[in-house]
Amino acid sequence: MPAYPLPTLGCTIDEFGISAPAFADILGSMKFSYLAIYGQDADLDDDAQDGQWIGIQAKAQNDQNNACIAAFNARNPATAQGIGLSGVVKINGLEREASSNSTADVTITGVTGTNITNGVIGDNVGLGTQWTLPPFTLIGDGGTVTVTATCTQAGNVTAEADTLTNVLTPTIGWQAVNNVDSAFPGSPIEEDATLRQRQAVSQNQAADSPASACLGAILNLAGVARGTYDENVGSGTDANGVPGKSICYIIGGGDVVQIATTIAQKKSTGCGTYGSTSEVIIDPKGVSISINFDVLELTTVAVILHINALTGYSSTTAALIQAAVSAYISALPIGAIVYLNKVEAVAALMGSPLNTTFEIITGDTTLNGVAADYVIDFNKAAIALTTDVTVTVGP
Repeated sequence: MPAYPLPTLGCTIDEFGISAPAFADILGSMKFSYLAIYGQDADLDDDAQDGQWIGIQAKAQNDQNNACIAAFNARNPATAQGIGLSGVVKINGLEREASSNSTADVTITGVTGTNITNGVIGDNVGLGTQWTLPPFTLIGDGGTVTVTATCTQAGNVTAEADTLTNVLTPTIGWQAVNNVDSAFPGSPIEEDATLRQRQAVSQNQAADSPASACLGAILNLAGVARGTYDENVGSGTDANGVPGKSICYIIGGGDVVQIATTIAQKKSTGCGTYGSTSEVIIDPKGVSISINFDVLELTTVAVILHINALTGYSSTTAALIQAAVSAYISALPIGAIVYLNKVEAVAALMGSPLNTTFEIITGDTTLNGVAADYVIDFNKAAIALTTDVTVTVGP
């Protein structure tokens, strides 16, 4: 307990930041000072009038201190929250992302030169989803063009590969449409933790290297959720198939044209680009540049876990195990190996005290049907929905 009266009832700012006395200490200090003025026989119990009045004043001082601390912390992206964080990141040219819509890269087939205005496509599996094309889509040489279709419904709307094939706004010369890869899911409004991470990327990437500075610019594009790159500075092809003196960006979410434009603007001069997605960008001098990169593919990992039920186990615990494993796998970095023993560890430590009500039967766990680590290609990322995680109980 500190010595009363306190030297100050307000906030203190020093080399360690901002601090303030606890409410109990503020109250104790005010009571000490009151007794010193009016006498030690004064009744300052909580049910006494004077005691209640001092309590009101102490609470007002504590509320004021908390407001000062919140205002002080709002100046730092590491501690700011909510609207305060939204304001402070503007110094880096950032804005909190609103809820986003799922996107899918679709290949449109038709007559060369056909211009599709405000095109809309739909799924072929009875979900009734609608996806809008860019306002003006021109079918180029070869009779095809790849563009990004955006779901009209916000949030995580799924579309598996080869399911966006319905043309809802027929146009003469437009023959077919298809998504070769699954759609990239949308997301709710950007959370504080994600915004802080983007702010750190924006502030630090530019000082690292041209390649990472380019990635930082891409990650700040609307709708881009994640990304990485493989830069091959050698002369020969590397283990991932990236040619010498080239770079391959792997990007999840966002508009393919905006991504390609950013790469063209930010990449090092003379550095080639590699990837399965290609866009032609016109540079400031009017020269056409073909920019290649990979759109992130999500690889589903089906997990089967066997457990022994112990005292206190209930069927609802299985759902918590599924959620923990799903969250772990889906948060792995792009290209990261899914290690079987780590999956088991996540399941075994999913939460206390429920993790004491079961034990994992090690050696019986499988990832996509095999009891071994699951290797992910460098340009893909693992994902596991809760429905992809099966928990069986038995000896």
